[in-house]
Amino acid sequence: MKEENLDGANICDTTALEPDQVVITREEGVWKVYSTDERASVFGMVSCFDSEAEACEDFIIKLRLRKRMLELKKEIREKKRDSNCEEKVDIKNNKSIRQLKTVRNLICVAGILGGFIIWILLPDTFQNSRLFHVGNGETGSKYGALILLLIQLFAFLPDIDKPELHTEDPVKRVKFEEQQARREALRQVYTALGLALTIWVIFGLAAFML
Repeated sequence: MKEENLDGANICDTTALEPDQVVITREEGVWKVYSTDERASVFGMVSCFDSEAEACEDFIIKLRLRKRMLELKKEIREKKRDSNCEEKVDIKNNKSIRQLKTVRNLICVAGILGGFIIWILLPDTFQNSRLFHVGNGETGSKYGALILLLIQLFAFLPDIDKPELHTEDPVKRVKFEEQQARREALRQVYTALGLALTIWVIFGLAAFML
């Protein structure tokens, strides 16, 4: 028992019954082995043996089962704790990521709408130049310039080269993934802002110079 760290034993009623014990006792010439529950009451079936050796063998088996059950309960508690930690991290970081994505979406909409409003001010046809060139001829149609608005959608592209974390710790893994998602969302915000300014500047200069 000491070698296997089997505790929770009550041998021949040497102590009062306590919760979650395995008891071996002899009553009226019969060896009895049973377990107690959380209230120190007899739990499950009481095994009876005429042989002390058989009773001891069953006693050891029950102690091993008790040890394994306690280990499983501990694992469940730890997983539940880790799950709660993951949920807290997930709620906190997801709120931040959602806010960043909302900002990115608003910038993209503003970039496209602002560029479209400036595009309306452009003449229907214009002389192609190094600054503003649409088509292959000397003159171009402003309708061909609408394709420039589509570059705003590049803000939604995900990161191609993402770092990886090799760990079996679920909390560390979730935190790492949330950090990467937040970094990507922040990068997309900056990209959206840069693309919106690019569209406005190009269309603005074109409207001013043509």
